[in-house]
Amino acid sequence: MTPTPERRFTLLDAMVLIAATAAALTFIRATGLSFLEPTFDHPRAKYAALARHEASMAMPFLTSWTLAFFGLRLIPPRPRLRRLGRQPGTAACIAAILAVAIHSMWLLSVFIGVVDPVGKGWLRVPRFFFESFGDVAPYAIIGAWSTYALSARRRPRTDWVDRFGNILGVAWIVAVLARSVALLGILSI
Repeated sequence: MTPTPERRFTLLDAMVLIAATAAALTFIRATGLSFLEPTFDHPRAKYAALARHEASMAMPFLTSWTLAFFGLRLIPPRPRLRRLGRQPGTAACIAAILAVAIHSMWLLSVFIGVVDPVGKGWLRVPRFFFESFGDVAPYAIIGAWSTYALSARRRPRTDWVDRFGNILGVAWIVAVLARSVALLGILSI
């Protein structure tokens, strides 16, 4: 069996990543979210609130880049579909996409009134929507990577696409850790 050639970064790849970034920026602008909006209830909570806010602002970018990664991973030359699932970057992004999709269906049921977990009706739609992705996707990625670490069927690749998937997986985990540490810093004041 001949190995598949490594995929080089092309103009199409750059265009897809720029379009994903534009989609995240469009969502941020359309919903009125701001990069410089955190409120500080306590002077010592300034940096913790800023870290939490900026980690939350990363969620639209991570979501759109993860979806873009999946499309880029399917462009040839690529390994067969059986082998794609054994690559850590692809596994991380597939786990994140599935977690976000399932969580989006739950949020959609909350928004249309099928389920009301708070008991008060409507939630803050734009901000809560992407902030909540950070609560599910990193744990799915950790679960996928733990499964692959325990199995002997990993097939890591050295092309830029799988490295990008690994970077996205680490970024999801770092964002949720930053939000959690910042929230603990705010609560301890």
